[in-house]
Amino acid sequence: MPQTDGMEVPDRVIDLLRNNGITYLATLMPDGSPQLTQTWVDTDGEFVIINTVDGHQKVRNIRRDPRVAVTVSAPDNPTQPAVTRTA
Repeated sequence: MPQTDGMEVPDRVIDLLRNNGITYLATLMPDGSPQLTQTWVDTDGEFVIINTVDGHQKVRNIRRDPRVAVTVSAPDNPTQPAVTRTA
């Protein structure tokens, strides 16, 4: 998946990713409608690393338009998510 030049990932998101947070990735379909996917993620402490397969819709969407949003929640408290977006 391509690397996008986005905003700095907040520490809260990094902490949740390191602790098996429940993660959703929002991308934009060709017609501009949102596409939301629950996905496996990791972090290297700086970037959100998204597990995917080349050819999946989210990959095609990101290659076409790199604007995304990522929401991460603690498994024991899913009502308090942390959100980050690319510019």
